[in-house]
Amino acid sequence: MNRQVVSALVIAGAIIAGSAALAGAEAAGWLSGEFAERAIGVIIALVVVGYANVMPKRLVPADDANPARTQSRRRVAGWALALAGIGSAIAWIFAPFDYAAYVSMGVIATGLAVSFIYCFAVRGPRAV
Repeated sequence: MNRQVVSALVIAGAIIAGSAALAGAEAAGWLSGEFAERAIGVIIALVVVGYANVMPKRLVPADDANPARTQSRRRVAGWALALAGIGSAIAWIFAPFDYAAYVSMGVIATGLAVSFIYCFAVRGPRAV
């Protein structure tokens, strides 16, 4: 199996195991429901940061028409999503509980918008 697939499956398994552990701790009365939901939000935000950190480090395919432009897109998207992931984690930690999910989604959506806008702005001419 591909190394990237294996690492993605390991991360997904860790998220599911963490969610199950937090749900079990909540059911046992060790944690409040609010704390468990905030913890899962922080974990998911940190996964976004991790993936954003890996994005610009992937090698550009050899058949790419403009590898510098592709790498530039990956760097900007990586930075935007890493900062969005950090902002999302901060939102889950400090925002009032009723608004934490909305603030977190807004921050992530902003990071995605910055990535898409930059990618389309430096798109350049199409290869035929």
